[in-house]
Amino acid sequence: MRTESDFLIDVLGRLRQTGIDNMLTDSMASNYWGIPRTTHDLDFVVVFEPGQVEQVVSAFRLGLFIQEVSVRSAFQPPYQFNVLDEQSALKADFWLLRENAFEQAAFGRRLAVELFGGSAWIATAEDVILHKLYWSKLTPSDRQLQDAAGVFAVQAGTLDQAYLSRWARTVGVQQELTDLTSGKMKPKSTRTQCRVGFDSRPLFFPDPFSSLRAILQNRVNLTPSRVVNSNALESCFLRLMGMGTRTNERVYLRWLGIGPHSDSASMASVV
Repeated sequence: MRTESDFLIDVLGRLRQTGIDNMLTDSMASNYWGIPRTTHDLDFVVVFEPGQVEQVVSAFRLGLFIQEVSVRSAFQPPYQFNVLDEQSALKADFWLLRENAFEQAAFGRRLAVELFGGSAWIATAEDVILHKLYWSKLTPSDRQLQDAAGVFAVQAGTLDQAYLSRWARTVGVQQELTDLTSGKMKPKSTRTQCRVGFDSRPLFFPDPFSSLRAILQNRVNLTPSRVVNSNALESCFLRLMGMGTRTNERVYLRWLGIGPHSDSASMASVV
């Protein structure tokens, strides 16, 4: 069965095939910027014209369930369609970019990042926070607020506070942003621990208030000669990232931003 990471890689590849502009958002984006949690859905903002519907359907037809009528109806409220993975029943939701000032601004600020060896466009940390606060106000959700608090906890020192304040007033979440920045809104803390062996010495670390990348960089000086128990490391990393558990493949340390960028040095050895 395919994992969430497999599905994400597949969807990103199909989006590149269509050539349509897109942006990864919602829970997977908050996992990237903040404190990861389990999520089984992907969310993308996309931009394409009615004349491109057949192109989109064709790109997502093989191995996925997609309905052309749903894609065509996405040009009307709620401006959304989805695809289902036939192997795992995982789902990807696609939201058409609307003529909304905030959504247009967020899409214009999207960033190009590398995910699992491939390129992706992702919503910025500020826009993820604002979106989470906005959706929680529409439909009260502790999970949305905890996601926003997780991003703030990890990215607080790098956030554009002026941008947050300006758009919080526009979308009507000033009080929620105040609660977040004042510490009244807390991220969910989990007690997951992962055991990874480095040179036969075990390393324990908790589910973080920062990314796994930061934990590894702070606690371990990895070198190409060190052999990592990659099964344990990948299982732990994917669990923290909310992308399931897959233990039969090697870990790309380059994706974590650790070590030299050559393939041999950036890939942990299987043991």
